Amino acid sequence: MRARRDQAYGELLERTRLNVPDGAGIIAAARLRRLPMRQRVTGVDLVDDLAGLAAVHGYRLLLAGAAPGVADQAAAELQRRYPALIPPATMVGESGADGDAEAQAVIQESRPHIVLAAYGAPDQEFWLDRNLRDLAPVVGIGVGGTLDYLAGVIPRAPAPLRRIGLEWVYRLAREPWRWRRMRALPEFARLAILEALGLEIEV
Repeated sequence: MRARRDQAYGELLERTRLNVPDGAGIIAAARLRRLPMRQRVTGVDLVDDLAGLAAVHGYRLLLAGAAPGVADQAAAELQRRYPALIPPATMVGESGADGDAEAQAVIQESRPHIVLAAYGAPDQEFWLDRNLRDLAPVVGIGVGGTLDYLAGVIPRAPAPLRRIGLEWVYRLAREPWRWRRMRALPEFARLAILEALGLEIEV
């Protein structure tokens, strides 16, 4: 929904190599159009799987963003789960261009294979685009609040709620400020239904 009104963000998402469905609404919209999208891919699960692969293959991780100390705690938790994992590099940094010099210095020193940016959308995607643009084959992934979950700062919703796609209700109850983001959901649902019916959608 943000990309519909933010042209630069929309163009950025269009040129990324992969976008995963981290939301029950995306899955529901895909099913309305009979698209083959089986399940959500949450940031927490994706990072956990990537850490397991990194431990096996010797990939280096860089965890960037979140509040001071959070990336360090998340790195420690990933190492606890995967003892063979090379200790991830971490940084807080700034999401804006003013922090790019620091980011690039850390990237150059740590030489990561995978960079996980936790600055929130759309800042993390722009941060990755600016700082990794010429560093292929480094993989950059925006992971939102994932580091907070891994660090234990924010608890995940109970598994039954996650299974039925209601993790967002749990998050809203714990973080009421998120209601502002939720205002986009009715419009998203309307557009998804119109698209599924083959009706014209205004740009």
